[in-house]
Amino acid sequence: MTIEKHAPATVPLDIPPAPGPRPPRPRWTGESASPSVNGAFAEYLPTPAEKRRRLFEQRFIGVHAGKGFALLAMVAVHTLPRLDPSTGEATWTWTLFAGTATALFCVIAGIGLAFDTGANTRYVGRAFDRSLLNIGFQAVLLVGLGLVVNSLVELPESDILVYIGAMYLLALPLYALRGRQLLVVTGVLILLTPLIRYAFDYQLQGAGHYVNPVFSHVFQDPAGVVSTVLLTGSFPALTWITFLCLGLAIGRLTLLRPGTPLLLLTVGLIIGFGAKLTSWFLVRSPEGYNTMRSSMADASQTQIDRFLVFGSDGALPTTTPGWLLSAAPMASTPWSIAASCGFSLAAIGLLIALIRKLPQLLRPIIDVGTMPITIYVGHLFLLTLFDSLVTGWALFTFEVIVLVAFATLWRRLFSHGPLEYCVSRVATFATQACMPAHPRARS
Repeated sequence: MTIEKHAPATVPLDIPPAPGPRPPRPRWTGESASPSVNGAFAEYLPTPAEKRRRLFEQRFIGVHAGKGFALLAMVAVHTLPRLDPSTGEATWTWTLFAGTATALFCVIAGIGLAFDTGANTRYVGRAFDRSLLNIGFQAVLLVGLGLVVNSLVELPESDILVYIGAMYLLALPLYALRGRQLLVVTGVLILLTPLIRYAFDYQLQGAGHYVNPVFSHVFQDPAGVVSTVLLTGSFPALTWITFLCLGLAIGRLTLLRPGTPLLLLTVGLIIGFGAKLTSWFLVRSPEGYNTMRSSMADASQTQIDRFLVFGSDGALPTTTPGWLLSAAPMASTPWSIAASCGFSLAAIGLLIALIRKLPQLLRPIIDVGTMPITIYVGHLFLLTLFDSLVTGWALFTFEVIVLVAFATLWRRLFSHGPLEYCVSRVATFATQACMPAHPRARS
């Protein structure tokens, strides 16, 4: 009896394989299509290069979605009311996004910087040096752009561009670290930078303080501008660099494993709510509240309670460090920074999960996130021009429609926003002029 053997790809399903020994088959390492499926199924399998391309696209799309969400949340904080007129309590938009939206923006910026320096496989040698030089030029351009915007219009809110540029420069020693090292540094910064800031802030009483520095301030009082940007401003670079460091750590790690979104969401919520609850119990206890009162000796109980919800309207207290127990928005305390870090992690995890399931639904937010500098500057100008004409939800809706429509239409024509293109081109040109890609390029 002779049993006819068929080719593997043409064997009918109802005929069992022939008995007897089979030739050895090579082990499939995943680097190429398996020889056993080259016939019927190889055309449906993506190549390794295609897989890597898809992973990079998803990673960049996630960063853009995070930037877009953070920008729109910042628009909500700047345009919507802080107080509910019927209850006198903080509105839900303020409770959710005050401080957290700006912190998320800085974390996402840190992830982008990690990608610029090689992501989870950091550049080495000349490529790494060039990436650092490029980041340095970007930082200088952001500071200059912030000073220009502040000089052109009188902004009703604090502009973060100058502070972001300063953070880029302060973080230069961190770009060489690995993901786990950056996580450890982030924890250290959460604990130490508020204390260092308090110690320096106490010594700098009487130094110049500028809500939105302009060029004239730089020439008239450079020390005051530096102290504002590093220590006493709305987003002091000394403490807010913590969010940039966290973003660098996330960018150095793998973001696209199946369990990553759930892990980020879970860990973020635990850290965020844990910091908020711990601070709440501390300041609501008699000893903790008395400690708070000792650091704000001239404030009434109403003013202290308002500080715990809304943060400081101006300079932070410098008498005693008791106010560091609070988790008030943008208070630059350990609990405030930890809470914002936690909620930023949760937001990133949620956005990664949504991108995998509903990419088209997030397309408008992604378009906004591809041009963060342009959209942010546009928001500041719209806020300045229309703040006296329309307020509240009407202003928020108007800004969102204008900004999203502009981003969507611009993306149909160009790959980068106008300001992003200018900053990138100038920084790239300056980097090439100072350090060519090839050492012999100068000759």
